[in-house]
Parts: sequence; structure tokens; C-alpha cells
Amino acid sequence: MNLGPCDEWTGRFNDAGYGVIDLGYGQNNRPYRAHRIIYIQDHGDIGDLVVRHLCHNRACVNISHLAEGTHADNTNDMVKAGRFNNQRRTHCREGHPYSKENTYNTSTITDGAQVCKICQRASRLRWYYKNKLKV
Repeated sequence: MNLGPCDEWTGRFNDAGYGVIDLGYGQNNRPYRAHRIIYIQDHGDIGDLVVRHLCHNRACVNISHLAEGTHADNTNDMVKAGRFNNQRRTHCREGHPYSKENTYNTSTITDGAQVCKICQRASRLRWYYKNKLKV
């Protein structure tokens, strides 16, 4: 899909790299994101939906690069583009490698999360000993 060039925001940015507009504070007491305000000005109120960047450029405010959708739609966009953080991880937080043998098939998980078999097994055993072996 050829979207053409991005129009980059030239104002202030938040720590996540999104342009923000100083109109007070919106959802979760955060400044309003520029791409969301621009989309709403063009399309009207979208309620709880998110505004997705089809170009995957957080600084872009080109209206033709923006689309509304659910949080799941946005996450699926990131997974397809290979930008979802869980896809980049090579080891679980306990240091076990995410290998083919040690990782559950996550194709059915919409967010692309990886599940370590060793940690999952240990978690189940802890639950078992805590809950099933009570005397």
C-alpha cells in the first residue's frame, strides 16, 4: 500500500514519540495526541476508538495515513509490521530462550505474545502446591 509522504508534526512530542497538542489533558490525564485531534476534526467524534497510523510513523499527521479502529486492530497492525515489542524478545524475564522447543505456539494469541514453557510449567506447579496440597 503506497500512502505517499508523511506530514511530520513539528510541535511538542511526548516520551513515546507522538506529537501532542496543548489543549489540556484528555484520557488518563495525558495531553491530547496531535494525530487524534486532527483525525477527529476531519471525521467527527470517534468515542473510545483509537486512531491508527497506517504508515507506522508516530510523528505523522497526514490525514490519509490515519484510520480509526479498536485497540486490537492497532495491536494487529503492529504485529503484522513486526513492531510489537513481544516479537523482538529473545528470552523470557527469567532468562530462558524463546526457542521453538521452549515457546508455546502463539499464532492464536492476537497480541503476538510469546509464552515460555519452562516458566509456565513452574507457575502451574507453584499454583498446584499452594492450592491443591493444603491439608
